[in-house]
Formats: sequence, structure tokens, C-alpha cells
Amino acid sequence: MSEAAAAQEVEGSGGFLGWIERVGNKVPHPAMIFLGLIVGVIVLSAIMSWAGVSVTTDVAEPEPTADETATVKPAALSGIAVLII
Repeated sequence: MSEAAAAQEVEGSGGFLGWIERVGNKVPHPAMIFLGLIVGVIVLSAIMSWAGVSVTTDVAEPEPTADETATVKPAALSGIAVLII
């Protein structure tokens, strides 16, 4: 088969896989998509900051008072061994 016939066969391929091939060839490089998203986040952050939008630290559970104490148990060595092995 000559190169021209092979090129014509590839161009003429249709169906679902042909559509995937055409769409995939039009997608930009992943690094460019990533950079575009970074720029988008920076611009959106600047707009939100200018509009006065901020994040609050309110939580569903209130912080424990002096009467309530939170008990934190240290991790058992056997548990750490299971994670490592």
C-alpha cells in the first residue's frame, strides 16, 4: 500500500473512533490547558477580591468550651506498622 492510499484511508475513517481521533487532534497540549486554568483562577481571584468576597472560618460544630475537652490519642505503634507494611 502506498503512502497516499494509507493517508486517504486514515482521513476516510469514520465512526466513533474517527470522531475521537478528530476531536483529540484539536485539543491543546495539557500544559497549555493547565496554564490557562492558572490564569483563570488568578483573574477570578482578583475579581472576587475587588468585589469584597471573602472566606469565613465558621464551622458546623462550635469549638469546645472550657468544660468540654477534646481527647487525642497517640497513634499506636502496631497501627503505624500496618500502614508501613
